[in-house]
Amino acid sequence: MTTTGAAKFRKALQEVRPSLVIVEEAAEVLEAHTITTLSNACQHLILIGDHQQGLNTNLFFLEHNHLEEEIKDGRSHQNSHEAKFVVALCRYLLLQEYKPEQITVLTTYTGQLHCLRKLMPATDFSGVRVHVVDKYQGEENDIILLSLVRSNPQGKVGFLNIPNRVCVALSRAKKGLYCIGNSEILSRVELWSNIFHTLREKEQVGKALTLCCQNHPNRQVKASNAEDFKQAPEGGCTQPCQFRLDCGHVCPRVCHPYDPKHKEFNCTKNCEKILCDQGHKCTRLCHQVCPKKCPVKVEKIIPQCQHKQWVPCHQDPVTFTCQDPCLKLLPCGHRCDSVCGRPCSTKCIVTVTLRLSCGHIQQGACFYKTGKEQPECRAPCKHQLKCGHNCCGTCSKCFQRRYHTPCARRCERLLICSHKCMEPCTRDCPPCQRPCENCCVHSKCMRECGQPCAPCIEPCVWRCPHHKCRKLCHEPCDRPPCTQPCTKTLKCGHPCIGLCGDKCPSKCRFCDHDDVSEIFFGTEDEPEAHFIQLEDCGHIFESTAMDQWMSNANQGPEEEQVAINLKECPRCKTPIRKNLRYGSHINRSLAEIEMVKKKINGKQSYIDEKRGTLQNQWIENLKFGEMYVGKEYMEIQEKLEATYLTRNDLWIMENKIDFLIRVAKLLEVQKEKMLFTDGYMFRQSVDQFMSWLNNTNQKFTDQQVFDLQRELQRLNLLAELNARCHIAHTKGQMSIMQSEVQEIRHALEMPGPFTELDQLNVKEAMKRLNEKFPVTGLGISEEERKMIVSAMKMAPGHWHKCPNGHVYVITECGGANQRSNCPDCKASIGGENHTLDITPALYPNNRWQQNTVE
Repeated sequence: MTTTGAAKFRKALQEVRPSLVIVEEAAEVLEAHTITTLSNACQHLILIGDHQQGLNTNLFFLEHNHLEEEIKDGRSHQNSHEAKFVVALCRYLLLQEYKPEQITVLTTYTGQLHCLRKLMPATDFSGVRVHVVDKYQGEENDIILLSLVRSNPQGKVGFLNIPNRVCVALSRAKKGLYCIGNSEILSRVELWSNIFHTLREKEQVGKALTLCCQNHPNRQVKASNAEDFKQAPEGGCTQPCQFRLDCGHVCPRVCHPYDPKHKEFNCTKNCEKILCDQGHKCTRLCHQVCPKKCPVKVEKIIPQCQHKQWVPCHQDPVTFTCQDPCLKLLPCGHRCDSVCGRPCSTKCIVTVTLRLSCGHIQQGACFYKTGKEQPECRAPCKHQLKCGHNCCGTCSKCFQRRYHTPCARRCERLLICSHKCMEPCTRDCPPCQRPCENCCVHSKCMRECGQPCAPCIEPCVWRCPHHKCRKLCHEPCDRPPCTQPCTKTLKCGHPCIGLCGDKCPSKCRFCDHDDVSEIFFGTEDEPEAHFIQLEDCGHIFESTAMDQWMSNANQGPEEEQVAINLKECPRCKTPIRKNLRYGSHINRSLAEIEMVKKKINGKQSYIDEKRGTLQNQWIENLKFGEMYVGKEYMEIQEKLEATYLTRNDLWIMENKIDFLIRVAKLLEVQKEKMLFTDGYMFRQSVDQFMSWLNNTNQKFTDQQVFDLQRELQRLNLLAELNARCHIAHTKGQMSIMQSEVQEIRHALEMPGPFTELDQLNVKEAMKRLNEKFPVTGLGISEEERKMIVSAMKMAPGHWHKCPNGHVYVITECGGANQRSNCPDCKASIGGENHTLDITPALYPNNRWQQNTVE
């Protein structure tokens, strides 16, 4: 029952005469209430309650006059004095063994919230909740620490004069509430004045909070700021703890209320226990487990070498590894780098000058001189690649120039979409893989930029009181740009400087006079000038001059006159993609760009036909490819089933299938017609070739194709030689061709690239060998030795349109140096001296459109 019930039924309790009385929450029960539960028969009284009273009151308002600080342009406030005090009080309460979950810190402003969180690292205050008052409605906790923040010379209290907010702030605590604020300015509010009157009557308001030491009740601290809590560094007082631990040492800390029995404390003094009969003390800390064997090092003589060493006391010197340097010399003449007690090293690591098998000289470990193993050659390759750049690899990384590291130069050619090619150096730029930027007011293309865009067929929305477009969104508009001034008023109150039907520019003729009147085309400072703002980049231009820029194809040098690509901002060269006024120009350019995309990617009919051809080829060789190059061969089928494929994708897969089939035939020969040793070495060479073929950077560039072809020719001849050796060994005639075999094998296996001259020399040697030891059925036909890589679809250059609207490309520099016929309609195309022929009859506006790709 409650204490109130006990008082009410006291007579009944006296008759019951309980000998045992238990009082729960005794710290919150007054002594008078406890007495009412007792009778003459009581023999045992148990009081259960919270002993954590570091504070002499559970309700207190701390007064101060430290000023607040404005933050966020005056939209919020913080008070660093209050924040530091609240954090120090929170730490003090945690030292009284209150759980972090029992404490909540509240404040009235977001600025103070951030200030508090900066002062409360998670390592120390994990579990303590920190909130603004408004976000804590409906919740409560045992202890609430409240920071009211406001303290200023003007006496402003903000929303602290709103009763319901004050009610929320002061009613969240169940056991203890500690507030800090400026009572002088708060007292000007009637509600707060009444609160302070009540608090003063009970002496629960003041300029300092009294901290009581649980272990030394006569010692108290008056805390008015965060610094005062240093007088209770561990939550008690500054007197030494003086508790004698079970180990016999004295607790080194100052007075602390937590862990009074020191059950959780680990003594950090040195252990005093004796470990051995030599009198050595334990080397560990007092709280750590002592080692079973004495680890103290003493000087002993090692029997094997008679060296003196510091050996652990418990260890027999016979079992100890002598750490003195080894004085023996290795076969190479250098001193052993091991220690005396260990076997001599088998690899001398002294740095010497090495001559590598590739012919280069470099510094390296001595053991490479006598072993078969070769270090990685670090000499720069610097070979001029097919792209014209020097190879950036090293001799080893380029396999002695057999397979070069891919060129690391960025391509950065300007693609038809106006993006730069981000692929490494390549002769044939793949379709752009960036997200497509084409969009309109209705939708946005979600494909990759290099894929053809589906045209928007929603009705065009370009309309004004004077004109209306009746075309579809992707079509050139059938209305002219409006030349009437815009009638809208800007936020500043001045009239808009734009034109009717256009998006209003963000600049004002009066407020932004310098920006608006800055001379660019020359017409900006005219009194009746109106302006257009480009949505893609935000630049503003005078309307008549910008209209002329967009429509006049005869301005500027040749390449700019006839560009198929999107018109660009005259200032920053940003492509103009979004603008209703120039929608006709944009849609016309986009339509031409789509034609070029289809030309680059290939017509769908060609893609479908080529895909089917490759799938049939793949199926025809499935059993053979699956047996010898299964993983790589099966991956081809997955790629052929992709939803979207370009001409470039099919070209890569066509060549890869061809290479894989040829490798599979080589592996068939290795399996059936080679001696074990020859086959083992041959398989390593094939595996190396496969790693090149399946490299993630394999794009079948001119250099990569050349390197693969040369290596495949070498492998073909090596396979033929190994097959001859197998037949000769079977017939017992290997000895009669030993010298010729060694000569040919040396030519095929020597480091460096396998050149065409090397190939001719090996073939001549093979003919001489065949005359001496003729064989048939080697498994490799002359046709299979030929390597034919399908030609890539088109070389980079400049895109043009023929008089009938078909697109074609001029390679090399991209300028017209000869006349020819259009591949689609046979119309006359090209020109002379880097100048295109222009037919006025076909182009009444004297416009010719092309795209330049560097």
